[in-house]
Amino acid sequence: FGRPGNGFEGDQAQMNRPLRIAAGIVGVGAAFALGCVPSAELVARLYGRGPIVALGNGNPGAANVRRTLGMPAALLVGALDVSKGWLPTRMAKKLGAPDSIAGPMAMAPVAAHILVVGGKGAAAAVGAASAFDPLAMVIAGAGIVWGSIKRRHAPAVMAGGFAYPTIQWLLGRPREHVLWSSGIIALLVGGRLKGPRRGAKSLSGRVLWERLWFDREPVD
Repeated sequence: FGRPGNGFEGDQAQMNRPLRIAAGIVGVGAAFALGCVPSAELVARLYGRGPIVALGNGNPGAANVRRTLGMPAALLVGALDVSKGWLPTRMAKKLGAPDSIAGPMAMAPVAAHILVVGGKGAAAAVGAASAFDPLAMVIAGAGIVWGSIKRRHAPAVMAGGFAYPTIQWLLGRPREHVLWSSGIIALLVGGRLKGPRRGAKSLSGRVLWERLWFDREPVD
């Protein structure tokens, strides 16, 4: 993944470009596969209460697990889902991958959690964002923690998500870096807007607003 050098090293890098592209494709594929791990389902079965789709609103995420199995189980699910986003992104950064590879590797597990597992991808997005740009996530995360203390966790997560690429822009990050970060947040928005597995309301402006900011269906 390393950046090409000058002279002979640069020539070698050019020769190895197909190998780097292949390694990037494999890395993104592996990140997507990791995102397909159904953490909530595994924990629900560990607690003898699976399948997760039969519990609460059926969503395979930490929030539904907390409501149905309790906080310890939810913390375990949250840690596993955060790791799904953090590990491949951190590995890409550790190996010196450019944003053109690290970005897709950050997005892949989030997309897999939404498309394959059927969750909303919030925890995986937090993990991916934390590894992709730790400083920006620390700044955005401070607001998320404050909102959670004030019992406004869902709006705080969404506000922190929108703030994340903006903070990177203010920190002078390259445009490509900010664009890939925006892709992570776009997946987070999509995961929120798709709604729960059970009890989803007919789509309307109010329904989409409640899903986006409060991660819930409106109460009639």
